[in-house]
Amino acid sequence: MKKIFLPVSLLLSLILTFFGLFYYLFDHYVESVGIETVTAWAKNEENSIIEGNLLSSVTKAQKMLLSSEVVKGVAIFDLADPQQGPLVEFGERIRQLSANNSETQIATTGFLRKMYSIKSPSDKNLEIVFSIYSKKINSLFWVTSGVFAILTIFFVVAIFAIRRKQQIKIEKFAQKAKQAAHDLAQPIVLLNSLIQSIGANGQETIRSSVDRINSIVDDLMDKKISLKRDLKVHKQDESTFIQKIERLVEETKITLNGNVNIVFETNLRSLNFSVDHGYMIRIFSNLIQNSIEANATLITLDAFSDDNKIVFTIKDNGSGIPEHVISKVGEENFTFGKPYGTGLGLFAAKKFVHENKGQFSIQSQEGSGTSVAISFSLSTQKKIILTEDTKVLVLDDEDIMHYVWREKLRSLDFNTPVEYFKNTLDFLTRFDQLNRDEVFLFSDFNLMDEKTGLDIIESLRLADQSALVTGQDFDPIVKDRANRIGTRLIGKSSLNNLEIVVV
Repeated sequence: MKKIFLPVSLLLSLILTFFGLFYYLFDHYVESVGIETVTAWAKNEENSIIEGNLLSSVTKAQKMLLSSEVVKGVAIFDLADPQQGPLVEFGERIRQLSANNSETQIATTGFLRKMYSIKSPSDKNLEIVFSIYSKKINSLFWVTSGVFAILTIFFVVAIFAIRRKQQIKIEKFAQKAKQAAHDLAQPIVLLNSLIQSIGANGQETIRSSVDRINSIVDDLMDKKISLKRDLKVHKQDESTFIQKIERLVEETKITLNGNVNIVFETNLRSLNFSVDHGYMIRIFSNLIQNSIEANATLITLDAFSDDNKIVFTIKDNGSGIPEHVISKVGEENFTFGKPYGTGLGLFAAKKFVHENKGQFSIQSQEGSGTSVAISFSLSTQKKIILTEDTKVLVLDDEDIMHYVWREKLRSLDFNTPVEYFKNTLDFLTRFDQLNRDEVFLFSDFNLMDEKTGLDIIESLRLADQSALVTGQDFDPIVKDRANRIGTRLIGKSSLNNLEIVVV
């Protein structure tokens, strides 16, 4: 309520300030024009007024005065007899002003309305009162005030909308920071354990943990720019998702020293689904940690396909969750059974799965354990058919992706060699030299440039002659724009499943 009250009160203050300023300006203008008109008349009739021919002078000037934009009425009063009405009056009805010794007197009698009086030089008891008002000026005031009020509302709303947008970004970043702190705990504990005793598999396990930390930092920074790794390390990172799960299980076993039996079962060799694999590993790590904290002695992680879906289940024989609590599990900041729990792990997992059009369910019975199921639709095999005279261009700012593309395209028989580019300027320079009808572009999304891959595809009208190959294929904004443009969207994690045919 307080957040809403603040912009409304500010908006009203600004509108009232403008209203007051415009009223002052228009009121001053009406007064100045009115006095100027009356003064001009008095100067022309100066001799008649001095000689005492006031009545004839006013009557003679009736047409001239009433033709004025601001003078709407004239009346002559005898100050010696205040009970008597005007001696002469034409135009608007006019009341007598309070008597004073001034030669002239002006008073506000309404909204942008004035009464201006002058006394006869020959008889101080005779007073001429003029009604000063203008419908045009009054209308202009309301139009001007209305326009500025609308503009003020528009700008204030725009400013607060921008502030709100920035606030949402800050809140999202804070949420990611909290989630990162939560998820970093496990790999750090593992590294601390390995420091004590590094065995034969120690280096490989440490490398895996470092990759997980890099993945968490990438997500926190909203960029896919992890620490630059050499080719040997990155080759290891190209392992299948199944291998990454196996590595996670082995890492966790090391930290537990055999106190908990963790079993990973699957009949799959590889998976093809457009979801951030690194984040999925973080989810599995959190779920396994939840089972450990529930005093489970057996944890089973299954991965299997079912009716064009990939299904993951994490089951344990821990203490379980009471029936009256199970409905709240997965709500933000809700935690159960953990003295220092943050309520972030399951909430983030559930949110991530739903954002990627997956399904998340949890079943539990107090004293018998818990089972969590996560499922996604399997990606269909993607195929791109090119002719041998196609000029293939690859645009990606990472050297390792150039290596991956060279390996993938090595066996394909094109008439001209594939060309690789790391920045937009070099690509556009080369593109201008080619026959655009013969080009096919494989582009990354984030190019560390002002333009994204989708910007280039759209600006060059290459929707039918391109594919966006990105690690952000799971991002709904990227998906929607790629669909709108009409270009193919391929996840880097499923690049191995892309079939390219040359005819």
